Amino acid sequence: MACYRVYLLDETDRIFSWQPIDRDSDDAAILAAARLGVRSPAVEIWTGARKIAHLTAEELDRRRP
Repeated sequence: MACYRVYLLDETDRIFSWQPIDRDSDDAAILAAARLGVRSPAVEIWTGARKIAHLTAEELDRRRP
């Protein structure tokens, strides 16, 4: 299991908050970020120094079940 960080970004792509999540894969981390239900213009998902994804609010909405 890997530790991921979901950074919540404002309109200028600056971090205003973050949440840790533990998941088995990058895809599972992206799905978990979508399920957080946060409302921000965008998020970035990182594990260590590796950026997994930068997703806009619209992209997150499309990934929500």
